[in-house]
Amino acid sequence: MERVMDKMDMLQQYNYVLGTQTIGPAYQFTSSNQLMETASRILQMGSNIIKFNLDPYSYQLTEFYDLTNRYLELLQQDTPFHQLLTLDFQYYFFWIETAGSIYLTEELFLQSLELEYTRVKEVTKYLLETFPDKYFFMGHWEGDWRLVNDPGSFPIWDVYRRDMPEERIRNMRRWIETRQRAVDDAKQEVNPEGKVFNYLEVNIVKPVVEDPTFQRLVNEVLPHVDVDLVSYSCYLATQEIKTLADMERELPIYLDFIEANLKPKANIPFSKRVFIGEFGYPVLRGRSFDPATPVEQKERSEILARVALQWGTPFVLYWQMYDNECECLLNPPDCRAEQLSCNGFWMIDNQNREQPIYELYQCYHTLAKNWVIENNFPSQEQLTAELPRFLAEANQKVVGSKPPHSSIKKMKRLKRLKRPKRLKRLSRLKRKILIKKCKRRPG
Repeated sequence: MERVMDKMDMLQQYNYVLGTQTIGPAYQFTSSNQLMETASRILQMGSNIIKFNLDPYSYQLTEFYDLTNRYLELLQQDTPFHQLLTLDFQYYFFWIETAGSIYLTEELFLQSLELEYTRVKEVTKYLLETFPDKYFFMGHWEGDWRLVNDPGSFPIWDVYRRDMPEERIRNMRRWIETRQRAVDDAKQEVNPEGKVFNYLEVNIVKPVVEDPTFQRLVNEVLPHVDVDLVSYSCYLATQEIKTLADMERELPIYLDFIEANLKPKANIPFSKRVFIGEFGYPVLRGRSFDPATPVEQKERSEILARVALQWGTPFVLYWQMYDNECECLLNPPDCRAEQLSCNGFWMIDNQNREQPIYELYQCYHTLAKNWVIENNFPSQEQLTAELPRFLAEANQKVVGSKPPHSSIKKMKRLKRLKRPKRLKRLSRLKRKILIKKCKRRPG
């Protein structure tokens, strides 16, 4: 038994690149808190990667609201965030979201930078000392919106805004530099080879590639900071792409552009330093370029992930496990999960149904882990070279379609009543973290 557990531990050390996140889930199905419930579903899918927001408000953790912005305490004390760190994840991405400080007056901004340095450094030291074998990536959400949107006014989300305040750009540089210096200093004190990294996230890149006079993070901040990695939230560049040929032509252009604007840095254990921090295709939002079915959602996600794998991104993170873009059509206290109106940014919908994109990721991880075992635990480089093939193969295996989202609850109840006992038993097994073969689904 001990030898088997050793192999399971060895499997968890590999980077399978594809992962997902749980930030502000709009529903849940168990008595557990939202963070732990969604983390459990990610583990059941087979992934050892998770991205979350280090904020109790994102998961309705009311008993910990008083710890908001007290990041070290959230991780140290007996909170769901601390419990998360003890689970079988190997790669943790999380937001410490304080970029709003760039709008402050100079005096207040300098004070905020001192506090930022202290907080980030103490969190980094804690992670290095307490979880030295795990990887942590500390960042923020879509930084270009901080440049585009003005404080104290309704967000305009103007991708093509021209009049960018120079002070705002300068403050964003200082904010990123402060966070990076805190991480670097902590690593020098604890372990220079430690596995805690800082990243910034860009989300408006395509307009800059087309017209370099636009001022955005990728060309006005990134070349001036010594950041470890860059996250690319790539909706703007990829949301209308539907074919593999178009994705192979377009996505590498933006990834190459971001990578070219990075300053060189040593001791980063990845050949490329740009990763996909967010991508997704909402199946119910209703825009003309959105996928029309859950299967199309899966197909288009596979295309993007495969091209990103071929390019060499160290991570590709899908948005997300449970949808966060939902609204209650009834009085909120009376609204159950299945009564929500959602955009469909999900792997598991608000009726607790695993979507084809979930099955794609689950099958992909199964194929990859089986290959690792069958090849006697090869190097990470050998595994990484095979990952695009596993994804394409998983996409071929997961070809079944889900019932339409609008299916009525009566059909759902009948389906549950008619379900054979054998299938119920198999489903319980499926929920365990086991290495098993993917089965080809009927078309």
